[in-house]
Amino acid sequence: MKEREIQGRCMICDREIMKEKPSREAWEKSSKDVQQNLREIDELMTFYEEREEELSSEIGNLRKEIEHTGSEIEEETKEYVSESVSELNVISEKRLEVEKVLTSLENWKKQRIHIQRIENEELPEKERELENLRSELERILKGRESKERRRELFLRHFSEFMIEVMPDLFSSASWDSDEYLPLVNEQKHIKPVSGYDLTTTVVAFHYALLAMKFKEPNVDTNHPGLLIVDEPEQQRMPPETYLKIMTLLRNLAESYRNSVQIIVAATTVPDDMKEYVIEF
Repeated sequence: MKEREIQGRCMICDREIMKEKPSREAWEKSSKDVQQNLREIDELMTFYEEREEELSSEIGNLRKEIEHTGSEIEEETKEYVSESVSELNVISEKRLEVEKVLTSLENWKKQRIHIQRIENEELPEKERELENLRSELERILKGRESKERRRELFLRHFSEFMIEVMPDLFSSASWDSDEYLPLVNEQKHIKPVSGYDLTTTVVAFHYALLAMKFKEPNVDTNHPGLLIVDEPEQQRMPPETYLKIMTLLRNLAESYRNSVQIIVAATTVPDDMKEYVIEF
């Protein structure tokens, strides 16, 4: 086993110890191997304990028999010398048998000590390694789920904004993993939209980043809760489109006024929003 350890292999199962992060399949296989080793060790421990009890009982009986035989020899030595010599031969033979049993018991004890060392030193280390692998796997899975959840909520809030402002043009949104930007109608956003529609799409992008942290359904992000929009009414944007954009921004800020602040630099202010105006 020491040679396996020097060679960088498992001292128990002789497998090469992985140096890279394992896959789920590798982790499951490693877990099964460790559990199997534990079961085998438990069986060995039980067997050794039972065998030790049997041998201890045999030794006690043999010692009693030796003592009894010795007593008989002392009593009959004077009268039956020849018989005593024969008894001594028998005792010698039995003593030899006892010594063999003691030697066997000593070997069993050595093996048990070795098993205990594995159980007390090596197995805890393997269990710690297994726990570290389990923790790392959970961290990877949580990170993957978190990314997918953020993308899902971003696209949901982005789509709600686009449907509200430009329902005739917008049909769907998906995620471009290469550009880290939304695809509009399964195309890069600069293709299906232009002019003031492109402006609307850019505002929708930043709106979704803010909304996904506060508006249900939401997810925790690093967004500071502040959005600054400079002149959204561009490229001859129709008044009704501009009003829809401003209404969505106002509603988000009003609904989460303790957490969200939206600043819009605008030339035209809708009548129902003039109470929010600060002139410079």
